[in-house]
Amino acid sequence: MIYGSSDVDPRNAARSERILRQAGIQVVRGVLKRDCDELNEDYFHWTRTQQPWVILKLAMTLDGSLAVPGRRWITGPQARAEVQRIRAGCDAILVGAETVRKDNPRLTVRIGTGRPQPWRAVVTRSGKLPGRAGIFTDAYRERTVIYRNRQWPSILKDLHQKGVRRLLVEGGAKTAGSLVAAGKVNEVALFFAPEAVEQGEARVADWAGWKWSRVSVTGTGRDLCLRGTLKGAK
Repeated sequence: MIYGSSDVDPRNAARSERILRQAGIQVVRGVLKRDCDELNEDYFHWTRTQQPWVILKLAMTLDGSLAVPGRRWITGPQARAEVQRIRAGCDAILVGAETVRKDNPRLTVRIGTGRPQPWRAVVTRSGKLPGRAGIFTDAYRERTVIYRNRQWPSILKDLHQKGVRRLLVEGGAKTAGSLVAAGKVNEVALFFAPEAVEQGEARVADWAGWKWSRVSVTGTGRDLCLRGTLKGAK
């Protein structure tokens, strides 16, 4: 038997190898270990830290604006379809209260996965949220959780206890900046629309200064998607 990565869960670590060796089966470990570790890094992080792997998704114009006056979406349909695919691989979606108040998002996966809809998490200081918002009234309202005046470690620990292994953050500039500053973002997906907005409201101008690693750029229709991991996430 040949394998690359060992399970970091102490309950399972090396157990399979031990069983196989006792049965007289030759075992070779560590083959392509770095590549295998990267494939499993979300699970390793979830197991070691007892917190989800956090993916920050933002859609913005070339000058960093997160909203274009008079338009519901910044990016095109191909980029939005890619976001659905990212959502489909996550167990929860988190936004800030202002996103709920302004956009009334559904925060659901709208492609078939065979999995339950993800948890919807909202962070808020005041607790003032529109009671008629879709995430509180739709068929998945029992999958919505509110965190009022909670610190990120507490929020992430609670989501871990709910079985959330991968968390997608789709909040605005304040939520994104707070998470990055706290060192809680593991992976980033930035979708750029080929335009600039001088009067845009919220902006994320410091993304180029984040501690990027393993960066890739792909086209999604008319838009670009910049993806990578961030160094030092804890």
